[in-house]
Amino acid sequence: MRWKPEDVRAFLDRDWAAFERAPVVLDPAQSEALAGSLYDQVRAAVPNWPTPSDRDQDLIAHLRLVEIFSRISRAKRRVIDPR
Repeated sequence: MRWKPEDVRAFLDRDWAAFERAPVVLDPAQSEALAGSLYDQVRAAVPNWPTPSDRDQDLIAHLRLVEIFSRISRAKRRVIDPR
């Protein structure tokens, strides 16, 4: 992927604080469209993405999050109902 100088300047000159000022509320269809466009953008830059290794690493990361969220849930239950 090659960056043109004007693309880099536009990226650097972006109003980054605008993202913090504007709340983002997406309905499911908008979320799906956004995810699809992000996927397409990455595929345009890296045509062989995701590789089997990428998918394996992603699954491992998701399973780790499930484990962490499960621990948090169990800890909250113990605090709310200490039986």
